[in-house]
Amino acid sequence: MAIDQFQGPLEGLVIAEVDFGPDGDPSSLTMPPFALAEVTDDERFTGARLALTTHSQVKAFLDEFNVQLKSSEVE
Repeated sequence: MAIDQFQGPLEGLVIAEVDFGPDGDPSSLTMPPFALAEVTDDERFTGARLALTTHSQVKAFLDEFNVQLKSSEVE
Protein backbone atom coordinates (compact mmCIF):
# COMPACT_ATOMS: atom_id res chain seq x y z
CA MET A 1 0.00 0.00 0.00
CA ALA A 2 1.23 3.49 -0.81
CA ILE A 3 0.01 6.59 1.02
CA ASP A 4 0.20 10.03 -0.61
CA GLN A 5 -0.18 12.95 1.80
CA PHE A 6 -0.39 16.24 -0.05
CA GLN A 7 0.93 19.64 1.00
CA GLY A 8 0.65 23.15 -0.39
CA PRO A 9 -2.63 23.87 -2.22
CA LEU A 10 -3.80 20.28 -1.69
CA GLU A 11 -2.91 20.09 2.00
CA GLY A 12 -5.24 17.78 3.90
CA LEU A 13 -5.76 15.42 0.98
CA VAL A 14 -4.52 11.88 1.65
CA ILE A 15 -4.82 9.10 -0.92
CA ALA A 16 -4.08 5.43 -0.25
CA GLU A 17 -3.23 3.20 -3.20
CA VAL A 18 -3.26 -0.59 -3.14
CA ASP A 19 -1.67 -2.62 -5.95
CA PHE A 20 -3.33 -5.99 -6.42
CA GLY A 21 -1.06 -7.10 -9.24
CA PRO A 22 -2.25 -8.91 -12.36
CA ASP A 23 -4.06 -11.71 -10.51
CA GLY A 24 -5.35 -9.72 -7.53
CA ASP A 25 -8.98 -9.15 -6.65
CA PRO A 26 -9.73 -5.52 -5.68
CA SER A 27 -13.17 -6.54 -4.42
CA SER A 28 -11.42 -8.53 -1.68
CA LEU A 29 -10.32 -5.30 0.04
CA THR A 30 -12.54 -4.08 2.83
CA MET A 31 -12.56 -0.29 2.97
CA PRO A 32 -10.91 0.84 6.23
CA PRO A 33 -13.01 3.06 8.50
CA PHE A 34 -10.78 6.08 7.87
CA ALA A 35 -11.44 5.94 4.10
CA LEU A 36 -14.00 8.57 3.18
CA ALA A 37 -14.42 7.85 -0.53
CA GLU A 38 -13.54 5.32 -3.22
CA VAL A 39 -11.89 7.20 -6.10
CA THR A 40 -10.25 4.38 -8.06
CA ASP A 41 -12.04 5.15 -11.31
CA ASP A 42 -12.17 8.92 -10.83
CA GLU A 43 -9.62 10.49 -13.20
CA ARG A 44 -9.63 13.71 -11.13
CA PHE A 45 -7.64 11.90 -8.43
CA THR A 46 -4.76 10.71 -10.62
CA GLY A 47 -1.32 12.17 -9.98
CA ALA A 48 -1.11 14.01 -13.29
CA ARG A 49 -4.50 15.61 -12.76
CA LEU A 50 -3.87 16.52 -9.12
CA ALA A 51 -0.65 18.29 -10.11
CA LEU A 52 -2.81 20.84 -11.95
CA THR A 53 -5.62 21.03 -9.39
CA THR A 54 -6.24 23.96 -7.06
CA HIS A 55 -7.41 23.82 -3.46
CA SER A 56 -10.82 25.16 -4.51
CA GLN A 57 -11.19 22.42 -7.12
CA VAL A 58 -10.30 19.68 -4.62
CA LYS A 59 -12.83 21.15 -2.20
CA ALA A 60 -15.48 20.98 -4.95
CA PHE A 61 -14.54 17.36 -5.74
CA LEU A 62 -14.80 16.41 -2.06
CA ASP A 63 -18.18 18.15 -1.77
CA GLU A 64 -19.46 15.63 -4.33
CA PHE A 65 -18.51 12.85 -1.89
CA ASN A 66 -20.07 14.75 1.05
CA VAL A 67 -16.60 15.18 2.56
CA GLN A 68 -16.10 18.57 4.21
CA LEU A 69 -12.73 20.10 4.94
CA LYS A 70 -12.10 21.35 8.47
CA SER A 71 -12.54 25.10 8.75
CA SER A 72 -8.76 25.52 9.29
CA GLU A 73 -8.18 23.90 5.88
CA VAL A 74 -10.49 26.20 3.94
CA GLU A 75 -8.82 28.90 1.86
